[in-house]
Amino acid sequence: MGLEALRWLGLEDILASVGCNGVQRAAALGSFIGRMAEPGSDLATLQWLIERSALGDLLDVDYEAMPLMRLYRTSDLLVRHRQVIEDTLFPRIKVLFRYRRPLPFMT
Repeated sequence: MGLEALRWLGLEDILASVGCNGVQRAAALGSFIGRMAEPGSDLATLQWLIERSALGDLLDVDYEAMPLMRLYRTSDLLVRHRQVIEDTLFPRIKVLFRYRRPLPFMT
């Protein structure tokens, strides 16, 4: 369900547009979905992806072979492109929730 929600928002395309390669996109999606399901550290998220999730099968990614450092580096990449990601996502979120007034944190 988390993957479909992120796909509906076009997150994979947004990540690609800021220069994330396939492995980085898989790490980012894994991190987002892992934290939706069971919030925790990068290490806890990677363990969840390996032990309790089938996300790797859906994305054709072997999270067991993914080093923890990949999640850290992907997080750094997301922070560098945060403004573009947010500016692209928020209009879609406003449509999803039919929000008509400016969001308080966007002013």
